[in-house]
Amino acid sequence: RESTRPNEWTRVVVDRAGTVVARTRNPERFVGTPATDSYMSRVTAAQEGFYQDTSLDGQHVYVAFSRSAVSGWTSAVVVPASAMDGPLRRSMAALSGVALFVLL
Repeated sequence: RESTRPNEWTRVVVDRAGTVVARTRNPERFVGTPATDSYMSRVTAAQEGFYQDTSLDGQHVYVAFSRSAVSGWTSAVVVPASAMDGPLRRSMAALSGVALFVLL
């Protein structure tokens, strides 16, 4: 099912040839297109992994993937970097503010 929420995690399946065969966000735009070169170099180098990248739609993301030893297809979960980094940045800002207040 397609998701329309802006910070929603995207799920994607890529076949052995590097073609996107399923995607939860904008499937009509991306299904049937080739995966990015950086994605393909990562998934061919390891069975599973996690890395930071730029998605097909130009968004900074974190990608967690796992490749099937049987089919060679790869499933991945793509998370917007803002969804992961935002809470950490807010916490660091709050801690910095408290530290500054205590220092004063």
